Amino acid sequence: MPSGGAGTAASAADYDDVRAYSLSQKDSTDFLLSAAFISPDGKTASAVVANPTNSAQDFKLLDSDAQGGARAARASLPAHSIATYTWAI
Repeated sequence: MPSGGAGTAASAADYDDVRAYSLSQKDSTDFLLSAAFISPDGKTASAVVANPTNSAQDFKLLDSDAQGGARAARASLPAHSIATYTWAI
């Protein structure tokens, strides 16, 4: 499932190709901001999550596939931070 976190070398700029697809997403709290993408080759997913609050926020990344399976990872994001999570799909 996802790798990365604060200080990860991957960035949203790695997915700026017009063929990248946006994934549906739902914030697990009212406090986090996020966007998720699939790479143009369809092999990698990436989620950018921002925490603009004054405290750490715990959340879950959920990846559902077309066959109805799902994978999840729990993460925590420090106050006033942004992180990029990437994983193979």
